[in-house]
Amino acid sequence: MLRTDAGAANHHDNAVLIVEDNDDFREVLENVLTHAGYRTVACASAMDGLLALQTGERFCAIVLDLRMPHISGFQFREEQRRHPALRDIPVIVVTATVHPADYHGNLNAAAYLTKPVNLADMLETVRRHCPLPAEVQH
Repeated sequence: MLRTDAGAANHHDNAVLIVEDNDDFREVLENVLTHAGYRTVACASAMDGLLALQTGERFCAIVLDLRMPHISGFQFREEQRRHPALRDIPVIVVTATVHPADYHGNLNAAAYLTKPVNLADMLETVRRHCPLPAEVQH
């Protein structure tokens, strides 16, 4: 069961949680988002992503892969949606599935991007759901 600490001091309006099991792609996402001015917390598994949510860190968006070993992105999203403090964090699904929006009824994600991802489109999607404060933008 996921526990949250909504009163934690770790508050970053520009923090993005990345949950992606492919090391190379996760690193690319981290680099693109960090260069754009976001703070990132990158997790190699859905379990690590759920643990990151327990820290009390406030994320403005989650970039989520669906197909991961052990706990899938579907299970991650199900657990996230059970918690009032977490359920409204926009989730951007990034997956190799040909028609990821077909899962919308189950995931209710803010956006769906298909791998290989156009990084400019991914960054624009994150910005749409997680605008940077003017003083952080480059």
